[in-house]
Amino acid sequence: MNRLRKWLVVMFAVLALGVVGSPNAYADLITNGGFESGTLASWTVPIGNVVGQGTVNVVAVAAPPYWSSSLPRYFTLNPLEGQYMAQLYGDRDAVLQQAFVVPSAGWYNVSFAYNLYAYDWPSTEDGPDIFVALDSGVAFLTVPINDLVGLPVSTTGWQVYSQSHYLAGGAHALQFWSDTYTPGGADNPSSWFFVDAVSVRVPDGATTVLLLGGALIGLGALRRKFRS
Repeated sequence: MNRLRKWLVVMFAVLALGVVGSPNAYADLITNGGFESGTLASWTVPIGNVVGQGTVNVVAVAAPPYWSSSLPRYFTLNPLEGQYMAQLYGDRDAVLQQAFVVPSAGWYNVSFAYNLYAYDWPSTEDGPDIFVALDSGVAFLTVPINDLVGLPVSTTGWQVYSQSHYLAGGAHALQFWSDTYTPGGADNPSSWFFVDAVSVRVPDGATTVLLLGGALIGLGALRRKFRS
């Protein structure tokens, strides 16, 4: 019986170390997902291939007004988290992406916050839609600018996307982009797409469940061994 107790102690110690120390349990596969470096470190900005390249940069808390004319055109915006957020200027091609490596195939939680702002964009005009995709595939999230109704400034407010996606082991890329479109008849329409709190990780608890299952199987085998 004492030997069984010792085996139980060892088994649960290994389980605890596995839950705490497993690189997949809580590790985020995205680096600088909150842009708290104050830069686009670990992110890349591919060159657009239509009309021109939109700008992508990092802005801080209470970003300054984006126009210098009449007061109604001024607005400020705080990041969802921390001190910084990424900004994609949506009137031209603007692409932001990061490559990451999945250690093993499985379900991974992809999450981020987005906020689309528009100024003076008529509801009858088709504007630059915002897309989010994995590996240059079909976008799993599209945000049409036509959803923004109201002048002079309209916004979606901070929206949080958080869904599980099955990813094969190996290299992947998470991409945010806006298409290029120049509306006609509008008075200097503009749009901005803000991104913050980007993360790709194993859903909390998934690794713990696997480890607990393995531990229970091991305990069952030990119990049978000591009974025989």
